[in-house]
Amino acid sequence: MPPTRLQLAKREVTVFFDAAEKHIFSGKDLSAILSHHRRDWRLAQSTTSNEFIKFLLQKAKLKEAKLESKTYILPTRDVWGEVCSAPL
Repeated sequence: MPPTRLQLAKREVTVFFDAAEKHIFSGKDLSAILSHHRRDWRLAQSTTSNEFIKFLLQKAKLKEAKLESKTYILPTRDVWGEVCSAPL
């Protein structure tokens, strides 16, 4: 089976996230990144945000992280690579 466009773009996508100033993202952040860079990365218009995020979680350095706080319920975020965590 030939590689998907996401697989072909993995190197470029990885370079982008490795160089990014921030490494903690919401789903909305990742959707905006996909929309902004879709053409640069030559991704199909049919590639959804969920497919993009799932690919990054399974094939790249994106990890799902549950942020913890003693006083607030915080949403899950996605983390690129290793991020030092400290209690809020």
